[in-house]
Amino acid sequence: MRIRVDPKLPPWVSIEGLPLRVQVSFTIMADGTVAAVYVQRSSGYPDVDSAVVDALSHCQFNVVADSPPVKGTIPYLAVFK
Repeated sequence: MRIRVDPKLPPWVSIEGLPLRVQVSFTIMADGTVAAVYVQRSSGYPDVDSAVVDALSHCQFNVVADSPPVKGTIPYLAVFK
């Protein structure tokens, strides 16, 4: 990954110490940008889910030189303790 952005989780997450899981899927475009981030399974807390979606939408992946464009969706599970 060329640019990694960690989610800005609400302060209560670390205070409470709850184990949280957010399952998302997203598409990596040919230029390495991330598009179409969707929550597949919510953590149960909309502010946590939106922090994960926002962070992923600002990530950027490395581009493979001389590779034809490929579009696909990647499932991803974010776990916080």
